[in-house]
Order: sequence, then structure tokens, then C-alpha cells
Amino acid sequence: MAAIKIKNILFKINTKAMLIRLPIILLLLIVCSCNGDEHESSEELAAHNVLKRTLGPEEASKFTFKYINNNSLDTYEIEVKNNKVVVRGSSTTAMTRGAYDYLKNVTNSMVTWSGKNINIPAELPDATLKASSPYENRYYLNVCAFGYSTPYWDWERWEKEIDWMALRGMNFPLALVASEAIATRVWKKLGLSQEEINKFYTAPSLLPWQRMGNVNNLGGDLLTKEWHDGQVALQHKILNRLKELNMKPILPAFA
Repeated sequence: MAAIKIKNILFKINTKAMLIRLPIILLLLIVCSCNGDEHESSEELAAHNVLKRTLGPEEASKFTFKYINNNSLDTYEIEVKNNKVVVRGSSTTAMTRGAYDYLKNVTNSMVTWSGKNINIPAELPDATLKASSPYENRYYLNVCAFGYSTPYWDWERWEKEIDWMALRGMNFPLALVASEAIATRVWKKLGLSQEEINKFYTAPSLLPWQRMGNVNNLGGDLLTKEWHDGQVALQHKILNRLKELNMKPILPAFA
């Protein structure tokens, strides 16, 4: 009789434990199934993040990206299905270019250097778009831009520029930030003093011409240790984002 009572008690305890655990198990199953339905590849996720940063999460949710590996030149295809823009593309930048082509050509929206004008209606216009790039590498930036435009950009400004590149399908950008910091490290290991290095360098806005051998010893003392450290940290962020978007950055060697 004692053994039977003990079994009954254990059964009641186990049953109670199962009743407590059951809702948790069901919740986990639901969460897992939802995540499985919304699984995105790294290429799709990167493309979606460009739109989230550019349009905001609500408007970006109207786009669905599907990565297709076609082992050829970049291509995208677009259709509107269940009031969502479905963009299929062979790379991250192919997908973001496709999304922007829909925004520009179908909704009259624009994202420019001076601002943006987004006009996405609640009911998405139907459209079927398809395009292929004739070029494997789409080059972006001029060496002089790193003196005329970018020498004092922070990460927030660079992030916007990289998203601008992605929306236009660029995948082969110059990445010249912090090259002086690396050269300074090398020259100090070779025995040069900071004063000697400063006489070779110029102020940040003149660096493109210094790199091309046109000018030197003009404001090089402005490139302080804090400047170099900041440029190195900035370049790491730039390169990480370019790689996240499957772009191929062009890094400097020497003039």
C-alpha cells in the first residue's frame, strides 16, 4: 500500500511539472517555427538592413529579398506579390539596386546625397522589373574625393554613403582611409622620427595630392596620434560594412 501511495504522489508531481512545462514548450515551438519561416541568408539580411537604415523598419518591411546564386554577372528580378515587393538577386548589391529601381521608377521615390523623398503608397503598384549588369565590378569614388569630400567624415556619414553605394549597385569602392596611419607605423619601425614624418605629410584635405606626390610638408603636424587612431577605427567600420554587403574594397599600397 505504501508503494502504491508513493507512486501516486510521484505521478501527481510529474503531471504538475509537465503542466507547468507544456506552455513553455509550446511557446518555444511557436518561436522556432516563426524564425524558420523568416530565415534570411546573410546576403538577404544585409540587403534588408540597407533598406531599414534608409527607409525605416516599417517601409523596409514591404520588401522581401531572395538570394539566387547564378554564378554569373549580377542580375535582379522584381515582382509584387501579396502587397510586398519581392526582389530576387544574385548578390546583396544586386538586390539593393533592384529595390531602389522599384522605389525610383514605380513610386517616384529618391535617395540622394542632399536628402530623400520617399512616396511608397499603402497599396503597392504592380510591376515586373528585370535587369542584368554587364560588369562584374562597378567602381566607385575618385582619389580626390578623399580630400574634397570625405577627410572629416565620421562613421554616421560614411554609413549613409555606403548605403547610397549599395542602392546603386556599386560593389568596387576605393577605401583609402587611414593609409597614413599604417605608413607612419612602418616608418617609425624603420627609425624615422615623428617630426620627419610630419614634414612629408600634409593636412587632411590635401592628402590625395600628397599621396600622388604633388605636395608635401604642408600641415602634416595636424595628423596627430589621435587623428591616426580615429582613422584606423573608422576604416575598420568601413571595411566591415563593405564586406557585410559583399563589396570588394580597393585598399591603397603606394603611389
